[in-house]
Amino acid sequence: MIFQYNPNFFKSIKYNLVFIGLLILITNGQVQAAQCEVNSVALGDALFDMPGAMVATSDGNWLLALDEIAMDIKVVSITEQKVVTSVRLQGIEPNSLTLSPDGSRLYVGGAYNTGIAVVDISAAEPTEWQVIETWSKSGEFNAILFDPTTPRLLLADRQARRIRVLSHTDGSELATLAVPNERCRLPVDLAVKGTQLFVACETDNTVAVFDLITLTHLKDIGVDNSPVALLAHPNAERLFVANIQAGTLSIINTSNLEELPQTLADAALLSAPKAMVWLGGELWILDQSQSKLVRYTDKLEASVCMGLGDRPAHFVALSNGLLYVAHSRGLNYVTVNMINRKVKTHPQVLMAGFEPMLIDDADNQVRIIAVVEEGINPVAAVGYAQRPNTVMGHNMELVGVIPLDAEAKRYGLVYENTIPFQPNFLPHGSVAQAIFGLSPYSLFGNQNFQFVVSARDDFEQFHHYPNWE
Repeated sequence: MIFQYNPNFFKSIKYNLVFIGLLILITNGQVQAAQCEVNSVALGDALFDMPGAMVATSDGNWLLALDEIAMDIKVVSITEQKVVTSVRLQGIEPNSLTLSPDGSRLYVGGAYNTGIAVVDISAAEPTEWQVIETWSKSGEFNAILFDPTTPRLLLADRQARRIRVLSHTDGSELATLAVPNERCRLPVDLAVKGTQLFVACETDNTVAVFDLITLTHLKDIGVDNSPVALLAHPNAERLFVANIQAGTLSIINTSNLEELPQTLADAALLSAPKAMVWLGGELWILDQSQSKLVRYTDKLEASVCMGLGDRPAHFVALSNGLLYVAHSRGLNYVTVNMINRKVKTHPQVLMAGFEPMLIDDADNQVRIIAVVEEGINPVAAVGYAQRPNTVMGHNMELVGVIPLDAEAKRYGLVYENTIPFQPNFLPHGSVAQAIFGLSPYSLFGNQNFQFVVSARDDFEQFHHYPNWE
C-alpha cells in the first residue's frame, strides 16, 4: 500500500539521534544472534574441496570431517580450532560416517560403489590414525549407524533402496531391510529409539519403521515434503523429522507410532531445515537456505544464530556448548552461551525511532525500528500503533540482534517495519523540523498522532514504549 500524505502523521514524527548509531550497528555490522558467536576453523594448507559429514571423538579433543571430493578425513583440533592433519581413505568416496562405542574405530560409508573404510583412531596422536580395512561393497551409503546392542552396522543404501545390516568386524552381510512395494526409494537418514529403527525416505515423504529385534518392517509414517534428517529425543518418546522442502518439522510419538505426527511450521523462522542436534536440553536446527540456527524448546524460537557460511549442510554439537557447521567452503565453530542471562520478568522496548533522518529525492520509504530485550519468556510479537489507537495495528519483523552488555551476554532484538511513499512526494528537509514542523514534540508518546511500540511475550505480558509502567 502506497503511503498517502497526512499532515497529522508528519506532525507526530521527530528523529532520534541516539538511534542513528544503532542503525549503523545493524546495517554495517554483522548481525549475530543473542546466544551465539560464529568463527571459522583455520584450514591452513588443508583446504576443503567439499566438506561433508562430521563426528567428534568422545574425549572432546578432535573433530573428524569428511572431504567428499578430496576423499580424506580432515582432523580438527578442538582446543586450537584448526585442521592439524588428514587421513587418506584409499579410494573410498566418503558419504557418511559413524564411531564405534569405544571410540577406537571410525566407519566411513562410500558413494558410487567405492565401499566402506574402517579407520583405526585409537592412537593418541591423529597423525598415527590410518585405514586398516576397506570392505568392497556395492552401494551408495547415505547414512551409517553403529547399533551397540548387537553390535552391528546399519547403513542406508540409496542404490539398493534398502537398509543393509553388516558385521562391524568384517563387513559381512547379516540382513537386508526393505520397505514393502518399494515405498522407500531414497533412504537418506537413520535414527534408533529403543528397539526401533527409523528411516527417512526423502522422495516418498515418509518415515519407515523397523523392529531391530525381529528385523521386520512395522509401518510407514507420513510426514511433510522431503524428510532428510532424523533425531531422537534423548529422554522423551519423540522423534524429530526435518522436512527440507516443506520447511517444517514433524514430531513422531515413538511409543505408539502415530500416523499423523505433529507438524511445526513457521515460515518466518524456518525455511529449509537440513540437520538437527541436541544441546543443553534443547533442539537446534540448521536452516540451510537462510544459513542460520533455530532453537526449539516447546516452540520455534525467534532468537537465531546467523551467518554460518554458504549452504551449510552438516552439524555436530559438543556438550560444552560448542557447535560445528560444515558449509560449502569450510568449517565454522559456533560458541553457544548455555546460561540463561535473562534478568527481566517482562519484555522491554528499550528504544525506538525512524530512519532516515533527512528525506530527499532518493527516498521512497521510512523505517520504524525498535530494540526489545526479552524477559523470562520469549517475545511473541512486536508492533506499533499511532495515537489515539492503542492496539498494535502493524506488526514488526525481527531483523537482527545487537549487544546491550557484551560481558553479561545481554542482547537486544531488533524489529522493524517499512512505510513506503511516492518518490519526490515530500519536501526536502529534516524529519523533525522542515518536514513535520513540530520540533518540540517527540515521535513517541501519549498525545494524538504520536506513536507507541508494544512488545508482548508468550504469557501476554506487555510493555508499551515509551510508557514507564
